[in-house]
Amino acid sequence: MNESRRTRPTVRVIRDDLHDGWESPHPQRLIRDGKLTELHPLSELPHPIILKATEAIGDDSALDNYEGKIRASQNYSLLKIKAGQWRGAVWLDPDANVHWLIAAGLAKGSHEDHDDFYFRVEQAVTSGAVEAWLPKNEDKRLLKQETAGRLLTEWDLEIQRRVLQILENIRPGTPRTIEIPHPLNDAETYAVIELEISSFQEPGYTFDEAVVSIDFGSGRYNAKKQSKDDGSIGSSLQPGGHLEWQLTLRLLISLHPPEQDWERFQDEFSTYAETGYWQKRGQVLRDLVDRGELAESKPGVHKHYAHRAHIAGNLIEGTGIRAMCGVFFVARQDYASLPLCPECHDRFEELPAL
Repeated sequence: MNESRRTRPTVRVIRDDLHDGWESPHPQRLIRDGKLTELHPLSELPHPIILKATEAIGDDSALDNYEGKIRASQNYSLLKIKAGQWRGAVWLDPDANVHWLIAAGLAKGSHEDHDDFYFRVEQAVTSGAVEAWLPKNEDKRLLKQETAGRLLTEWDLEIQRRVLQILENIRPGTPRTIEIPHPLNDAETYAVIELEISSFQEPGYTFDEAVVSIDFGSGRYNAKKQSKDDGSIGSSLQPGGHLEWQLTLRLLISLHPPEQDWERFQDEFSTYAETGYWQKRGQVLRDLVDRGELAESKPGVHKHYAHRAHIAGNLIEGTGIRAMCGVFFVARQDYASLPLCPECHDRFEELPAL
């Protein structure tokens, strides 16, 4: 099971039940504009009853601390959540093992006011309206997207941890390898990474060359098969090209963040750095891993020439392109202000006139 069991609100709850009480106006604007995918994760939205529901029923069942069951509901077992005057009803989906906050409101007076939370629940039970509160296809779609996003973030963190293992044990002239697991199955190897550092000395200057090779092997086939076998999460992860690119980018960012410092030939990448850089980078990466944070990329400093057909698609997808100078770079919308790469310019000028 890939979904988290911790409580998350349904779309109906955040649209219809939570008109006030928000700690920030930002979620309300997104809800009003229908931009629900920008609210992820729903279980962390800044509303007291949502945060309390997530705290009361989280990922670890041993830590559950809800207020008991709502007695008025017999056909559906609803768990009671309290946060100040706010009350919530949580229902467990037995098929997915996911808890849903399906109703919320304020406790008022003697519970006879039609706006009182318990009065609403009792009325819904009597009329059979509780079923209409259960998660809909939109809720399940958002859950699928959020789960895929969480798994990919966890995968990025695992890739970074394994890169750190290489850097802590790397020695010049001795290749090191690590296996990268599939994001849906830790027991399956998605790719094998090899890193080799070679030291060079020029008059008055020493430097290291890093060569990284990525062997996806059967990971490409297995990723596509996983997507067909698991329509819920596998398809959301867009295996194949998308996963390969995500792994590649996370690998290069973990090792050496500047995007334009890497040269590419097929599934092999290389870059240069001053002697001692890789030990320092390992220390930086250790701090990030200990804090559970991802390393960030650094944009390049030049604009490059590349084939127009490659730029058109890759600008949208955010994937890498090989420039005329041989550099591997990510196309961006805001390249106009950057200075032109001198080597790209020289090679362009060498092309025969059409």
